[in-house]
Amino acid sequence: MRRITSKALLLLSLSPLVLASGSNTSVQKVDTGATVLSPSLALSTTLVTNNRDINDDSDAIFEMGLGASISLRSNTGYSFAFSFSGNKDLRNERKFTAGNYSLALSKSLGKPTKYISVGGKINATLPTSENSTKIKQLKTAISAQTPITWDGAQANLEGFSVTYMPKTVVYFHTYETDLNGTSNTQYKLQNFLILDYGFTDKLSGSLTNIYMRNFTYGGHTTDIFAFDQSISYSISKNFGASIGHSIGGNALAADGYSSDVKLYDKELSTYYLSLSFRI
Repeated sequence: MRRITSKALLLLSLSPLVLASGSNTSVQKVDTGATVLSPSLALSTTLVTNNRDINDDSDAIFEMGLGASISLRSNTGYSFAFSFSGNKDLRNERKFTAGNYSLALSKSLGKPTKYISVGGKINATLPTSENSTKIKQLKTAISAQTPITWDGAQANLEGFSVTYMPKTVVYFHTYETDLNGTSNTQYKLQNFLILDYGFTDKLSGSLTNIYMRNFTYGGHTTDIFAFDQSISYSISKNFGASIGHSIGGNALAADGYSSDVKLYDKELSTYYLSLSFRI
């Protein structure tokens, strides 16, 4: 099985901390009916490692992921966020690799029933990383997603929720192949299934399952899976910490039919510790 690169796992672990934090900002409503904007700043740092020897194994991972997000949320249900992420290799040259910027617009789409809520989000990628601009020659990427959340209170499961989120990403490149001669990804279809449970007001757990299919300009498809399990603790109103395990790779074996999905693998699993700050 081919392992998902550490950068992809960094994004997986950073996204809930950085991007979701802005959407939790409280908005104070006024009697005048005027639109009120509430700003929020979120910062996150994530230490990522695996089971390999960092001194002798070239596949060893020891990196620090960094993320930042500035959000504006209105009392009309809209939220706008500007985000950035990158990672620093803590081995060898200790090089910092900048990621891409992104602009996101989110909207609560209401509650069809008392226990089900629906949202929508559109995101645009502003390519600035070396891999995106020089290797892939990416112009931009547009994604749309619709989270649908069920509140477990309907079944007397207080603190428990299940979220299903389909997501589509479309990429726009200067050329159909990158500088290495590999066909670029034209679009991808993703499905997220997220289970959350709040043990207390401060302690919570989350299971995230992702299955995606990549489509290249050359007509090839690749199925990829990812699993993430984490425990989060709210240290204070502004500080939080999370520890977790991630694994990801090709969903299908070499024969193209057999499943190669794994929940844990000593050679593939990645572990992380995240700290987040929000004002």
